[in-house]
Amino acid sequence: MQTLVGNLPAGRCRQMFWMLLLVMAALPVRAADVQPQMVKAAFVFNIAKFMSWPEGTDEQAPFTFCFYRRDSLGEAFELLQSRGIAGRELQARVVEKWRTSSGCDLLLVPEEELLAFKLEARGLPTRPTLVVADLTDEESRGMAHTGVHVALVRQGARIAFEVHLDELQRSGLKASSELLKLARIVRDNG
Repeated sequence: MQTLVGNLPAGRCRQMFWMLLLVMAALPVRAADVQPQMVKAAFVFNIAKFMSWPEGTDEQAPFTFCFYRRDSLGEAFELLQSRGIAGRELQARVVEKWRTSSGCDLLLVPEEELLAFKLEARGLPTRPTLVVADLTDEESRGMAHTGVHVALVRQGARIAFEVHLDELQRSGLKASSELLKLARIVRDNG
């Protein structure tokens, strides 16, 4: 499927995205240079653009971007909200519990809420909600987390991301090969 963004062909948009993402990943993240929340928002937004949801997803409905227990991006999310994802209008909401997150296409979990999320998600059936954990406060350990599909991590002064392929497969979500080329892959057993 060839889609257009603005007047640019999809292939050209992908090229531009990857160049931007590579440049952003190579830049040190310092408060004086770049707002860290904006970098995180751009990563999450662009990761979502390169994911596929299972058949039956309502492509006409708004793309629902959920925050687990609190909006951890604030104004940075608002700056990207007008862009939409996959031609879908973008809307946001905060959910207090994983059980009440039905209807979320993406759920962003802040690091301080990760343990609560993992305990709540354990034993519940998987669903096609892309779960992204913001783990940028600590150096990456290459560790898979229950229920988490993508983890934003810190590598030195840079932000990178890890993709948990086993969790993606269980949920029916698929990451594009372009996205996987840039990610660090983590699995259930190391």
